[in-house]
Amino acid sequence: HIQEKDEMELRPVFTEDGITYIYIKCNNLLLMAATKKNSNVTLILFYLYKLTTVFKDYFGELEEESIRDNFVV
Repeated sequence: HIQEKDEMELRPVFTEDGITYIYIKCNNLLLMAATKKNSNVTLILFYLYKLTTVFKDYFGELEEESIRDNFVV
């Protein structure tokens, strides 16, 4: 759904098939949360933004390559 639309048409919160998707975009990365319940979207967005802060502190900069470099299988 997100990749199919133009960036100007995208909304950070949308519902599809009874599931609410909440996402933010940071340096061409998408951080997403999904819920089936009536959750507080503002709190979820706040959490996602705080998560980017934690990732930036840990990785130095938040981008796909830094995550791949630190990912251990």
